Amino acid sequence: MPRHRVPRLEYIPALAPLVEPALVAAGFEVEARVPMMVCDPSTAVPQPVPAGIEVLVPRTDDELAGYMRAQREAFGQDGLVSAADLDGMRGRDGLFVLARDTATGEPAGAGAGTSVIGGSTELAGLGVREPYRRRGIAAAITWELSRLAVAAGVTTAFLTPGDGVAERVYARVGYRSLGEMLHISHPGAA
Repeated sequence: MPRHRVPRLEYIPALAPLVEPALVAAGFEVEARVPMMVCDPSTAVPQPVPAGIEVLVPRTDDELAGYMRAQREAFGQDGLVSAADLDGMRGRDGLFVLARDTATGEPAGAGAGTSVIGGSTELAGLGVREPYRRRGIAAAITWELSRLAVAAGVTTAFLTPGDGVAERVYARVGYRSLGEMLHISHPGAA
């Protein structure tokens, strides 16, 4: 049974400048060019956790559900979390951080780091729910993920900020621009 998968790459074109023209000539199409930032997490700048917020590694079902809810709502999605969602989250490899309101237990924000491969991880899905934005929570999440990355043996953490605001937050933690990452795919090859 064919799977109809679309060939897709994400890479740094500055490191392989001849790849993009060859892929485009073969029918690939550029999806996006996004800024990329990198940091040796052992040099990350500590960030304070805002008053009334706690930052933790989610372990219980309630914490895992809060993690998923915060991440989904931060990116404009429905925050409902099913039993199947929790089953899929339990035991996943990677780094996970939940920020929550200490008074109410409400999830405020979340972020993750991918499985560590060769001393590297990508920080992804860093988001803060609307009512909690502009308080320093994103910086605290980024710092905590960087701290966890060091403990996991990471020497290179990278991320792709969604906009200039996010880029400034990550820069405060010590992430610096590395140029751009290219997302390119071949939709006709599926």
